[in-house]
Amino acid sequence: CAEQLGIPAGAADRSIEVLRRQIGPASPWEEFDDIVEQIARHLDEDEQRVNYAVRRRALQHWQIPDRHWTAICTGARMGPQDPAIGTVLIWESVAQAEHLHSPLLTRMRREGTGRRLNDKIALLRTPSARTGSRLVILNRIEEYAALLARQCDDHASTDIDLGELLPWEEA
Repeated sequence: CAEQLGIPAGAADRSIEVLRRQIGPASPWEEFDDIVEQIARHLDEDEQRVNYAVRRRALQHWQIPDRHWTAICTGARMGPQDPAIGTVLIWESVAQAEHLHSPLLTRMRREGTGRRLNDKIALLRTPSARTGSRLVILNRIEEYAALLARQCDDHASTDIDLGELLPWEEA
């Protein structure tokens, strides 16, 4: 199922293990299977459903252009931020997946350079930090991600027209 969902096999295995622990030895797996089947049928019939695997494939090698990241950060009264932060957080929003599985962060972890980026993201996302300029940047990231998601859903280019987002709304 991991391949179909476009997630790492280890993540799927861990999810199944968590389910096994939560469901327990009484093993209502048949009921669980029935519910999953009902959800799958519902999704098959839903003409508006989002194909997140398509989104993840479209963004496999995508990185936010520097000028777009600069536009997101401009006027937010924060010093320059690493564009990799924007790439990972936008990917997370578009793919509706855990940021740790983003292609950029995954590549950086393999190279042994992902820890610092992950720490910066964690700091930006802490509830106590969701104020002022950080909140402005996070809101702009969400606006950008929504536009990019629509383009992925329409099988369009991942090139964003900043004119559709600018000027940013004031927070």
